[in-house]
Amino acid sequence: MLGGKLRPVGGPLRVAFDRVALPLQPPPPREELKKLAENRRDARSFAAGQLLALIERGEKPPTHYTCPVAVWQFGTDLTLVGLSGEVVVDYVLLLEKALGPTQLWVLAYCNDVFGYLPSARVLAEGGYETRGLYSGGPGFFDPKAEEVLVRAVRDLARKAGRKLPE
Repeated sequence: MLGGKLRPVGGPLRVAFDRVALPLQPPPPREELKKLAENRRDARSFAAGQLLALIERGEKPPTHYTCPVAVWQFGTDLTLVGLSGEVVVDYVLLLEKALGPTQLWVLAYCNDVFGYLPSARVLAEGGYETRGLYSGGPGFFDPKAEEVLVRAVRDLARKAGRKLPE
């Protein structure tokens, strides 16, 4: 709204899309994984149980989770970033820093829902959002996933025509 009047979002519309491989942590040793899986008070127990079952079947744990990411650029009026999963609020601040804070709208739950996508800060602090994947395969995100995602969104925004800060 400018001066109390609604202003339409202009075009042209340009869209950029990619699938981003977000790194997962290597699983802990089997005994530690077993204890974690048995501890129902720990939010990570479900993902730990999935990882343990995978390892006991002789399968190799995944090293990354690939999720879709989209950027829609509406002329110079608005950049809409569509992220997958339930991203923590830190990603709004990280993307504002990477793309510039104005005319930016960050969305989650777009194209895929695998669980929480914690930031490096949230992973360091621990808690419910660090519980790992609950759909699409077992695993826990690596802190480097934050950097990979922000870099990918910045590249997509550039491709879609957003002017980026230096």
